[in-house]
Amino acid sequence: MIRRERYDVAHDNPILARVRQFHESKKSDPYIIYVENKNTSSQQVTLFDAQNNLGVKGNNLSAGISVNTAYNYTTGANSTTSFNTGTQTFNAGTNANFTEYPSVIYDLGGKTLAQAESEFSTNPDFPISVLIVQTGVTDTLEFKFATSDSTLTNLDVGLQSFGLTQSTTPFFTYGQAGSSYNEFLQQISIRPMHMEGNFIESTNIAVIQTNDFIVEQADVTGQSAKTYMVLNLDPYMRSSQRTMPTFNLIDGTTSLTLTIGANSKQTMFLYALEEMDSAEELDEAVTPETMVEADVSKPTRPFDDYELPTDGFSSF
Repeated sequence: MIRRERYDVAHDNPILARVRQFHESKKSDPYIIYVENKNTSSQQVTLFDAQNNLGVKGNNLSAGISVNTAYNYTTGANSTTSFNTGTQTFNAGTNANFTEYPSVIYDLGGKTLAQAESEFSTNPDFPISVLIVQTGVTDTLEFKFATSDSTLTNLDVGLQSFGLTQSTTPFFTYGQAGSSYNEFLQQISIRPMHMEGNFIESTNIAVIQTNDFIVEQADVTGQSAKTYMVLNLDPYMRSSQRTMPTFNLIDGTTSLTLTIGANSKQTMFLYALEEMDSAEELDEAVTPETMVEADVSKPTRPFDDYELPTDGFSSF
């Protein structure tokens, strides 16, 4: 988990407080959630909800939506003899595979384009998001993939082989925050985090701004509570950015629903604050019997009682 010290804002001006949060020297790199919508229309996306989505093929994301993927691939528009324009399905017996994974076979026979997309998205070997685009009512199809695999070169569909063109996404510009979406889901499913000072950046921020931005959490009884949040732009941000609401707690039952624009990319920067109880913050010389309020307020000293081993290996 990325952890950091607590920090305080020394003034009451909310705009300056926001700037202080962004540039606070004690803050570590954020968790970065990079979402791409390859569809030609806006899509409502529900993220997180780790207890229901972790381990599920495709993380319950719809076709054309990818999260924290590093590479984009396209076959370009190609005439595909295995696709029947009359039935709008692939011909019986049509299989597909990537040259790099000949043992992984995708059965597309008799499936519509949407069903074929789902077939790819259940890839057992690596996370992949797929969108298949048809040109009019012809048999010309374009396969678009988003994945974290950098080795793909060719897609074989039936007896045809289509070369894959690779491009990288802006996700690579955030070097030290390259954790996968699954890693983030695993983190919040076992260790709830308080998130503060969050913001979002998008190539089409207007769509996100003008649609509902919903945080939903389940309580101990299983009942869910929805909170409709407001995104804000302050003078210290670019027009493509908005501050996100503070998540009082994000855990395995927390979901985030937002609408993202067609062919757009958005990056969420989520800052986790360290949670420490008073016992962890006490000076080692303080005993419970003599503890006073001033002792509780002393600066954190988490490593005072740790001694490096002098020789050999230490064991627990």
